[in-house]
Amino acid sequence: MAVNIKRIRIGVIGFDTIGKYIVDGALAHNEFEVVAIFDPSLPSVSAEFMSKAEYRHIRLMASANELVSCEQVDLVYIATPPASHIEYCRLALTQGKAIWCEKPLSIDLSAAGILVEEVEASGVMSAVNLSLASSPILDKLVSLTKEVEHGEARQVEMRFHYSEWPRHWQAGAANWLSSREQGGFLREVFSHFVFLQHRLFGEMKLTNCQISFVKGGCETYVMAEYLCGDLPSESVVA
Repeated sequence: MAVNIKRIRIGVIGFDTIGKYIVDGALAHNEFEVVAIFDPSLPSVSAEFMSKAEYRHIRLMASANELVSCEQVDLVYIATPPASHIEYCRLALTQGKAIWCEKPLSIDLSAAGILVEEVEASGVMSAVNLSLASSPILDKLVSLTKEVEHGEARQVEMRFHYSEWPRHWQAGAANWLSSREQGGFLREVFSHFVFLQHRLFGEMKLTNCQISFVKGGCETYVMAEYLCGDLPSESVVA
């Protein structure tokens, strides 16, 4: 006998690279249904958007408020630039919608902490999308660490050196990704690996850091030392 499983109905705010990736990914799974999208640029390309058969059932909303207020939306995915995440998370929270937010949750640590407290108090389900923190890559690394002789890590060191943005689509977005307001290399790329390390070795406590910024732009050099339990760690991003 077939079991009727209720689909999770998703509304997506932001329909650029990440938004399209999430929509197409959700459409490939029977557990999800994309019911609504809001992006300020969509009205100008709606004909092209609606020409795709797989998108024809998706409603184009006139505003983010209209999307989160839609009764057919169970979960709101926020795929906009980082500086807008707090605003849209709170908008979804006022309607009691589950929140799935692209990382980082915020560009401001204290603002993120306040929002986390609000979400926890509300009981609304929420998550931040950090793909490496729960992935086949993580499973493989866990298995490899168990194969190491004596099975005990002594130190963790991560070094990243960029001459250009590592993903092809990021090059086209460099005019805003490179700003301190929206993130830069550290929040955009390195954050994935920090959460990966957190999952592998435990909670991280910062003990020392150095950072340099280009005038009017993002960081050019970051060095951080921290502990994962008793395990010393160092990360360098340049």
